[in-house]
Amino acid sequence: MRLTIRLDEEVYTAARAIAAEKGTSVGEAVNDLARAGLPRRDSAVDYIPMSQPMGMKVECIKVSEILDLEDRERLGRRVQ
Repeated sequence: MRLTIRLDEEVYTAARAIAAEKGTSVGEAVNDLARAGLPRRDSAVDYIPMSQPMGMKVECIKVSEILDLEDRERLGRRVQ
């Protein structure tokens, strides 16, 4: 992409020196300098899941146990 920008004298001098050293253009050197200043993408922060108390715990029981409890309730009511 072509773009016109204003550079401070020291930035232009540094870019020109880098371009001469590497045998590239000043634009290429400015791109390298800009990339060097960008944050790294591979520096992602580890994800830490947040946990919170969920209140009462649910007791897991089998369907057959629930049916047995219902039967006992019904039979208990009839006996009394």
